[in-house]
Amino acid sequence: QNMDIDFEKGKMYCIKGENGSGKTTLIDLITGLYIGEYEGEILYNEIEITNLNMKWMRKHKIAVLEQMPYMIEGQMEDNIYLTDDYKQKDYYFRFIHQEIGDIGKNGEGISGGEKQKIGIVRTLAKDAEVLIFDEPTSALDQRSRKELYTLLRQIKKDKIIIIVSHDDEITQVVDHVITVHK
Repeated sequence: QNMDIDFEKGKMYCIKGENGSGKTTLIDLITGLYIGEYEGEILYNEIEITNLNMKWMRKHKIAVLEQMPYMIEGQMEDNIYLTDDYKQKDYYFRFIHQEIGDIGKNGEGISGGEKQKIGIVRTLAKDAEVLIFDEPTSALDQRSRKELYTLLRQIKKDKIIIIVSHDDEITQVVDHVITVHK
């Protein structure tokens, strides 16, 4: 309630707050999942999102990494490049340092950290204008966290990057911290 936030290209934002404070709801609003269920305005490039095809926007302009990335049975590439819209970027593979073998149903056979890395690379491979990461570092080791932060700083020029996190280290990396209160 009573929020007035501007997200700008070339900036990274961290959304922090206690559990139940509305961080996920804020992300759901931004991505157009609650059209007509809020007061006020949500604008994307000065256009009210009720006037946009938000399904198309989520497919082409917005990429979201959920806390628990879903996995399909198959190879790592099957889980990263879900459609032809996903772009292969060689530098994303520096984030995954070892070959990840076959992935079973619901991600069986790989660790939580591997799932998270695949989910991060999938989000990046979508090459969207708006990147939203929900707790992207929760299952990552310190080295992988630093590599993620470096990668995000390198690509932020043409993107809006929003990170929901309880990780205090992220506040040293982002341009703005937004605290959501109950």
